[in-house]
Amino acid sequence: MANRFNKGAALLGAATVGVGGGIALAAVEKGRSFRAQAIIALFRATRRRRKFESLENLNSAIEADRKAGPSEPPASLRQRYDVTEEWHGGARVHRVRPKNAASKGTILYIHGGGYVFDIISPHWDIIRSLADDTDAEIVVPLYPLAPEATYREGHAVLDKVWRKLAASEGPVVIAGDSAGGGFALALAQRIRDAGENMPAGLLLFSPWGDVTMQDPLIQRVQSDDPMLHATGARAAGVMWAGGDDLQTPAISPLYGSMTNLPPVAIFIGSSDILLADARRLRERFLEAGVNVEYFEYPNMMHVWVGAPIPEAKRALGEAADFLKRRFL
Repeated sequence: MANRFNKGAALLGAATVGVGGGIALAAVEKGRSFRAQAIIALFRATRRRRKFESLENLNSAIEADRKAGPSEPPASLRQRYDVTEEWHGGARVHRVRPKNAASKGTILYIHGGGYVFDIISPHWDIIRSLADDTDAEIVVPLYPLAPEATYREGHAVLDKVWRKLAASEGPVVIAGDSAGGGFALALAQRIRDAGENMPAGLLLFSPWGDVTMQDPLIQRVQSDDPMLHATGARAAGVMWAGGDDLQTPAISPLYGSMTNLPPVAIFIGSSDILLADARRLRERFLEAGVNVEYFEYPNMMHVWVGAPIPEAKRALGEAADFLKRRFL
């Protein structure tokens, strides 16, 4: 899904860690920072989720997005890192490398946007934070979007990018937010099924695992979500599916097998309609014996890690710790 705000830092959340089949709860301070309250109030006042409230609104937002084009890597990122561009399968791919130092691994970052919206500036904030905290090289593909393309073309591009990364030295983690989180999981399932070298881990921010949007929890959370609405989200999923069954694992990876997947970290807010997907994913991973670390932040909105709030800094720090402890 789209998340048009900026990045930040931390003080709340309920971190839940499950390893292979058990769940341990780590209680942390509840509440919501003043900055988070202000941003959520602004989103409500400006009806930030309007573009997802109807198909007509979604189509208008897509049209505006195409006129604007994808956000470019900001000057602040280029000052700190070597940022280069290459092409794979007709799609642009950005590489963000540490200057004057060897990277400690690679993160393939798949941006969100409901499979219909381009990369935006908050994604670059997330990417910069991960680069700052891990010293990893970060590869950012601008994959084909619906409705001009479907999941088939999107996966074809990501397959090419992955095969090049898998042939390089060092660990490679696949990360993503929202639709990008779902795409990251679907890609890992495809890699496993093809018998190829697996990623070292998965990092999923507010992952979209089921584009059918049928889980009853979605309707219970809907009134609390200032950013997303199930109507437009499902319409975007239908566009991405291109006429195929919405429960196809490459489209909705919640319906795929979770066995033999690498360790995963999931970050989700309780004021996000994709809370339903995150909780189901956690249970599916645990049932399959996958090492999963699950972080559910009370009262946080969709992809809050891209907002200029303390809670974002905390979550991104936890994400970097997960990566450094396990892979980088």
